[in-house]
Amino acid sequence: APEGGGFLPYMPTVLWQRRWWIVIPSFVGIAASLAAVILIPPRDEANAVMLVESSELPKAIAGDFSDSLIERRIAAIKQRVTSRPDLVELINRHGLYAKERASKPLSDIIDKMRDNITLTPSTVDLPSSGANDRTVAFNLTFGYSEAPPAQAVVQDLMDRILDLDATGNLEQATNTATFLGDQ
Repeated sequence: APEGGGFLPYMPTVLWQRRWWIVIPSFVGIAASLAAVILIPPRDEANAVMLVESSELPKAIAGDFSDSLIERRIAAIKQRVTSRPDLVELINRHGLYAKERASKPLSDIIDKMRDNITLTPSTVDLPSSGANDRTVAFNLTFGYSEAPPAQAVVQDLMDRILDLDATGNLEQATNTATFLGDQ
């Protein structure tokens, strides 16, 4: 060996002596990667975000962002849009879970779809002149194995949420008009 030649001339010998330290982990890594690709089903997520204007929020929510009040409202909305008839309609309209429908009961498929739908609140700071311009945003997510049906379901769910909101606003306006008429 040349004096002061460094480590480079010995590299092939060291690698040959440690070949199993290289070959076995490489083989295990490749096998695990292939197994993951084969066994883990693909999953796409479609998202929609609905921003609630702060002028439409009651002062109790807009001022404090009371988590319990917002979470109760989210839970009520989710319960209404993930009702059994609505989910059955979405499953049939978009042809969802075709393989599972052949072998599993419909109630299991509906439970799976409910688990794949998330509706979460978040607070958003609005870029404006006010110091405390904050509002609430709702993030709706649906996970499915294919992107186009997932996007269609999210769109239908968001339309349903907006319909529920419009119905609630109409009821509130009717009740207010009735109250004022009685006075």
